[in-house]
Amino acid sequence: MNAVTRIPPPPMTTSTKISTPAYIFDPERVIENYTALRSRLGTRLIVSVKANPNFELLQRCAHAFEDGVDIASLGELDLVVGRVRCERYINTPAWDNTLLRGAIASRATLIVDDITQAKTLAEVAGAGSTIRPVLMRVNVESLIEPLSGHGPDHFGMNRDTLVQAARVLSDAGIKVRGLHAFGGSHSFVPRGIALAQAMPKLVDLIEATTGRKLEFVNLGGGFPRDWRKLDFGPYLEAITPLAQRLTVAHESGRAIFGDAGQYLTRILAVKEFDDRIVAVCDGGMAQNFLLAQTEAAYRNFQAPRAVARAGASLTQANKPVTLTGSSCNRQDRIGKLGPEADRPAVGDLYAFEGCGAYNATYTVASFLSLRQARVYIGNMLS
Repeated sequence: MNAVTRIPPPPMTTSTKISTPAYIFDPERVIENYTALRSRLGTRLIVSVKANPNFELLQRCAHAFEDGVDIASLGELDLVVGRVRCERYINTPAWDNTLLRGAIASRATLIVDDITQAKTLAEVAGAGSTIRPVLMRVNVESLIEPLSGHGPDHFGMNRDTLVQAARVLSDAGIKVRGLHAFGGSHSFVPRGIALAQAMPKLVDLIEATTGRKLEFVNLGGGFPRDWRKLDFGPYLEAITPLAQRLTVAHESGRAIFGDAGQYLTRILAVKEFDDRIVAVCDGGMAQNFLLAQTEAAYRNFQAPRAVARAGASLTQANKPVTLTGSSCNRQDRIGKLGPEADRPAVGDLYAFEGCGAYNATYTVASFLSLRQARVYIGNMLS
């Protein structure tokens, strides 16, 4: 293979001498994504806090989240109470008394996931507590065909259980405000329209059960990372019947936070084998588990960018390059470069794009007591 002449990337500068491994989260990008997606949908848009529960980031973005935040744990509730002034939705199949008390005290909207939760709320209301109007979570696979290759969805209730829960809540004097139907990650393209078309009949059923008009339906999200390329026209047409009779909302985390985050890691060692080069990084699956893709049927590793070089000279790799973490796990592989790429060197700084949602929290950071990734708030490295 012929060598390629290149202009070297910039050497280390003050702006890139940051402690690694690290994440950079850009609040301006988060707000831009939220505003753009909300405009494209033409509905309310609720933000899933679990996608990126970083306090410093939320402090800078929460003012823009005008339609509310979705919370799945007591830790997330503690994070937003007193700091996020929009409506808060508690959405988890795993309530306990502490979370329930916190939700009621903070005047959050509870999303009832099963009949047991409905009965618990009825008991609490019977003991004299005031319960705000609730939503009920729909098991999407009970309405439409499940996604192929996915395990069964255990969230929410089917039609029969929704009717039972609606009766329990109504008998206890708790108003059912609406329904929540989230089809799962990456579900918008394959079944967003089918879900929208199935919801009006379910709304009719619950209204007939409670004797009241519903006010609100959250159709979830599951938007892909490249959602800006989608034609939303057919989907908007599909939700029109719902939008004409009640308030429609959507929910997103990945589409809002995903491309607003970078993961940075430095090369600690470079090893050469007959068929490949291995670059050992100071951060791997322990700090960014999702990059390792151990839960994927096919591992399509990301090719990171060298954003700063420790030295000025460059040579072509001429072999595939695997970037690994520093743990003793054989699966700790986080990136790949082609043989045409520049050969990595000790001290080089690499950036992985699209690491703003779930990457920082969905990890095994306690493994080997490895150093956790730092977080920086600001513009990502170009």
